Amino acid sequence: MNGLIQDVRYALRQLRKSPGFTAAVLLILALGIGANSAIFSVVNALLLNPYPFPQADRLAWVDARHLSGRNSSTGYRDFLDWREQNTVFSDMAIVPSTRMFTWSGQGEAQRIAGGPTTANFLRVLGLQPALGRFFNAEKDKPSAAGVVVLSFEAWQHRFSGNADVLGRVMMLNGEPYTIIGVMPKRFVFPGIQTCEFFTALQEDPANGRYQHQYGVVARLKPGVTLEQAQANMTVIARRLEQEYPVTNTGWGVAVLPLRAMIAGDATRPTAVLFGAVFAVLLLACANVAGLMLARAASRTKEIAVRAALGAARARLVRQMLTESLLLALAACGFGLVFAEWLMNILRSAAPEELGLDTVLRMDSRVLLFTVAISAVTGLVFGLVPAWYGARTDVNTAIKDSAGSSRGVRSRRHVLSYLVVSEVALSSVLLVGAGFLTKDLFVLLHLDLGIRTEHVLTFGISLPYTQYSTVERVSAFYEALLERLRAAPGVQDAAAVDTLPMTGGYSGGGIEIQGRPKPADWMEMETQFNSSSPGYFRIMGISMLRGRDFDEHDTAKTQPVAIINDAFARRFFPDEDPIGRGFRYSGAAAWITIVGVTGSFKHQQPMQSPVPMVYTPCSQEPGRRMWVAVRASGDPTALAATVRSTVQALDRDLPVLTLRAMRQVVSDSLSQQRLIASFLAGFAVFALVLAAIGIYSIIAFSAAQRMQEMGLRLALGASRADVLRLILRGGTLLVIQGVAAGVPLALVLSRTIGSLLYGISPHDLTIFTGVPVVLLFAALLASYLPARRAAKVDPMVALRYE
Repeated sequence: MNGLIQDVRYALRQLRKSPGFTAAVLLILALGIGANSAIFSVVNALLLNPYPFPQADRLAWVDARHLSGRNSSTGYRDFLDWREQNTVFSDMAIVPSTRMFTWSGQGEAQRIAGGPTTANFLRVLGLQPALGRFFNAEKDKPSAAGVVVLSFEAWQHRFSGNADVLGRVMMLNGEPYTIIGVMPKRFVFPGIQTCEFFTALQEDPANGRYQHQYGVVARLKPGVTLEQAQANMTVIARRLEQEYPVTNTGWGVAVLPLRAMIAGDATRPTAVLFGAVFAVLLLACANVAGLMLARAASRTKEIAVRAALGAARARLVRQMLTESLLLALAACGFGLVFAEWLMNILRSAAPEELGLDTVLRMDSRVLLFTVAISAVTGLVFGLVPAWYGARTDVNTAIKDSAGSSRGVRSRRHVLSYLVVSEVALSSVLLVGAGFLTKDLFVLLHLDLGIRTEHVLTFGISLPYTQYSTVERVSAFYEALLERLRAAPGVQDAAAVDTLPMTGGYSGGGIEIQGRPKPADWMEMETQFNSSSPGYFRIMGISMLRGRDFDEHDTAKTQPVAIINDAFARRFFPDEDPIGRGFRYSGAAAWITIVGVTGSFKHQQPMQSPVPMVYTPCSQEPGRRMWVAVRASGDPTALAATVRSTVQALDRDLPVLTLRAMRQVVSDSLSQQRLIASFLAGFAVFALVLAAIGIYSIIAFSAAQRMQEMGLRLALGASRADVLRLILRGGTLLVIQGVAAGVPLALVLSRTIGSLLYGISPHDLTIFTGVPVVLLFAALLASYLPARRAAKVDPMVALRYE
């Protein structure tokens, strides 16, 4: 123990003597360790311990699955049959679906998110309310008075955490709801992170099976496996298919572990980022090992003297490893600070559906991981310098000059290997970052089929109590659009049920008039939307055939629709669809097609257009609509005009999600932007580390070859010759590193290829651009030591020790 304490004290003295070296090592390691800690926290949150439910491994997500392989939410009637007929789940519940409510009676009206759910939702998850009670199937029937359970965050922020909140009344959409409870602290579930309260689901069991709108979570009975649950639910699905062929033909059931559903599409991007930060950590280790190896060279005589005085080789190794571990543990502290900063960025920038703003935290597992990788890092980057330092030949080190020592040549070779490995890893990271960055650029500049410039969008959600009839809803939107069109700076305005790039499209099967009824409605699947006259003109969507909606299309006239080109190609490939009729599955009225528009991207820029039907808002007005306003100039300058116009019509009505259409498109690529940004940051860091490594080896090599340079100059070599000689050394290192890294990047491009949408994973511009960038970095890093060597005085160099 005394020896260890002495080693620690000696190491601290040595580090204090070299503040520049110590600061450089701490910075490099802190960035590498912190990045790993932050990305591991994402892995921990999404894959290892996603949500703190008791026996979370017994929870399953139950989806409807069509024969085409597409998963879907389920209908309420099917959910009831699943719950009644299964023998594998102890309980099943409907997951809250986020809906917007107008909260009035508290000053200015606000729009807040709530989620209807079944009374057993918390029981299935194994949780209890923090205050009060949850819903009761007997007490909270659809006919009963409205009740709500607050989220813990809403209780704290909106009601100051007062325990007397129970029994208070909230006016939601103009109706009274009594607060009966508060959700558990830190409760979170995918898809409902924004919900500030929950209501009892009020659904009529007699409703049909057409609308697939509910997610289902279930808890497995003790001893039941997921495979057994899947088999049981498959039997039930086949039974329902036979009983209800019109609605259930082709529909099965998928039973998935809840953890897999939570991670979803984030699994592969998270794995890519984790692989990238691990490569960054390896780069940091190689870089610090090179710095310590070069430092060990300057301490050769010191180590030789200690060995001559009787210090054993093991003691010398332990001494230098102690120094490495102290640096690593100190870097761990700074790395945790950097990790928390990165986690804050992830919380704010990650897609909302991941819920990272709630589940991403520095828990004990993340702390343990950070300390562990710090200790391992200290051993990794300290072992090679310690071993080489302890191998110093005492007689040679004391007698020989630095330039003639065989140990120095050996260290130079090791440094070269380290730098080559750094360049190789940098090549891989730069290729990956190049792919994702270029892909993001391509997606942002794709032809979406719409004009996004000069368009402002916002949402309106009319409460049922004030707008309970079709006439009132239509009158409000007609008045709103009329006033907006008359406002200064506005060219046109229109309403639409769902904006492009915002998701939320409803869909289902259709039947074509004059054709046999489809055996499987999903074979005739399309997406539905509604809009007011002028919407296609505002969004720059071309009208290929027929006409737009007009004032003659009302609730009292023949139902009409406009289809997109994708719909026409799929269902009318060899005939003109204008004048043809269709109807929705289960509906009675036929709808006449009056127009065909060009196809455009609906869900995301990377997804191909799908068949789409538009009906006029005047015939099917929705209380929740989006409004698109085409401006003469900057669309965001109309924000105040929009708010005042809405307030003039209804002072209790808030304006929702006011954004320029360009921002809507940009927000739809938030996951791609986040991954590309982080990988680009890691790649730049790797490039800097590689440049530092190249600089270190070139500077070390030039210092050890001062006599050689002086001799060359004395024998007639020009300073340009010396400059080229040194620069060639850095260039050769990069060529070797690129030769190793680019083939590895080519292999790994298959993994990253699944994240690309706009470019090929074999894009030659990336594979040729990365070596150019690395060569340029090598020339910059080599230039300073090369210039220093070229300016040496031959007489001084020949006397150099």
